[in-house]
Amino acid sequence: MHCASFKPFWPPAIAQQAPQAITLAALRRFRGTALFRGPRPSSSQGAPFWPSGLTIRRSRPPSASAELKALELMYPVSLGFAEAERRMAALSANGHHAEALITSVFTLEKTLRRSLRCCAVRRGFTSKQAEKLFGNMGFKNLQEMWPVFFPSNESLSTYIGHSNWQHVPAAVTMRNKLVHGERVYNLSECQEKAEQVLITLRALQARLKQDIGFDGWSRIPVRIKPALAWHSA
Repeated sequence: MHCASFKPFWPPAIAQQAPQAITLAALRRFRGTALFRGPRPSSSQGAPFWPSGLTIRRSRPPSASAELKALELMYPVSLGFAEAERRMAALSANGHHAEALITSVFTLEKTLRRSLRCCAVRRGFTSKQAEKLFGNMGFKNLQEMWPVFFPSNESLSTYIGHSNWQHVPAAVTMRNKLVHGERVYNLSECQEKAEQVLITLRALQARLKQDIGFDGWSRIPVRIKPALAWHSA
């Protein structure tokens, strides 16, 4: 039986971009968290770890904010979705299925988060307010806020559609348990879930473009002054 443990892997594009500088930047952003390139301990040992060449060593499980910052270093919006998708496919092609799963769920969350920021700005919130609302929001809260801010007021599960949504909650749970070192999964299961999340991402992007003219990865509209009307009770 093959279980998900993280193999040494550093994407070539990152390796060519001064990894020491990247690591130092990460250290500053994490305010002292120790990040190390190279082999990671097995998740079966209960050690926290991070995909694509970063291992996080800390005395307590990483917070959602810390997880977000770590992967933002690896998958900035400037890459574009096509390149992020290519990197995720490369992870799977090289047998890094657990890392592909974590990254695909992160990318789904990123797409949802940026789409809600776009919707908030279009509803009249300033860019700073939208960032404050959604900047570090995790999957559960994004799901709850989706019908509040999205124009159709549909639940996220309805908007994505049952055929795709049915795979998402389990993939999110697997990602969380992997990141926090709570359990391991068969690599085949990680591969299956990562592929399902990617299918969901492609479908979500296509519908977002059609419905709001925003794909989750392009530039978010900017609003400096609020355009919300104040109504007395």
